[in-house]
Amino acid sequence: MFNKIACQDSQYTAFDKADLDTILSSGIISFGAVPVSKGDGDIEETDISYAVRDNLKKNILANIEVSTGDVAACVVIGDRKTLDNTAQESLEHGFEQLSRLLGSGSTVHRGIYHTQKKGLVIYTIIGGIKAPEQLFNYFK
Repeated sequence: MFNKIACQDSQYTAFDKADLDTILSSGIISFGAVPVSKGDGDIEETDISYAVRDNLKKNILANIEVSTGDVAACVVIGDRKTLDNTAQESLEHGFEQLSRLLGSGSTVHRGIYHTQKKGLVIYTIIGGIKAPEQLFNYFK
């Protein structure tokens, strides 16, 4: 999905091939996706930031702490009506949540795209994640 979206223009904010390349070449990466809305109500400011936070906490990489990553992307995809009815501040709040979770010196690329499918989905990719020592012990 990230590879496909990096090739598309956006009337909002684009996530491009160069952004994707910096993440993919950074080392260990983790992907996530979480729906925020199914198109059945207004999105509150905190809904997006909670979705970003919960997405990071529920990763499937055992013993990997995604907050050690140093480069990431947060791509928001939604139908036009949902995007038009979602305050820019709410989106910014979600992007800032990812920046805070990764810490100072991290880079967070952003993207906002529309689709025909109702609702809003947050996609994240985090790179540069530090491998836990236990991981190397497992392979020894």
